[in-house]
Amino acid sequence: MKKFLEVIEKEANLIKMKILSGKYAGRENIFSLDYGDPMDLLADCVEKHISWEIDCSQASSEEILIWMAADMIARIFRALQENRPVFFFGKQYVATEENFLTVAQQIEDDIVSSGLMVTILSDDKDGLRIGVAEG
Repeated sequence: MKKFLEVIEKEANLIKMKILSGKYAGRENIFSLDYGDPMDLLADCVEKHISWEIDCSQASSEEILIWMAADMIARIFRALQENRPVFFFGKQYVATEENFLTVAQQIEDDIVSSGLMVTILSDDKDGLRIGVAEG
């Protein structure tokens, strides 16, 4: 029975999200592609100052692209909201309450215009570091 469940789980193309802070810390949720836009969920986490981690190890390529893009955008917003710098390609971005959206858009534009495949290198009290993905 266990082997059968493992096969079903692998075929299900799942995204696992663990809540790391706040009232629901430790809770894990499982989502599939038909969940909807993950940005809505992650934006809610940003708004409520909740940290998360996403596991895409059992996801399809399509799910990985969708969820990782949303994860990166949400992490950029969270870092700027928390007055932490965002680092990308040798540049440091900081925002104030007045230019928050402009800075977030500039980071996104710079990532897109770089033409690079990027990943989160670190996301901690010292800031969010975005780097070139391997492979």
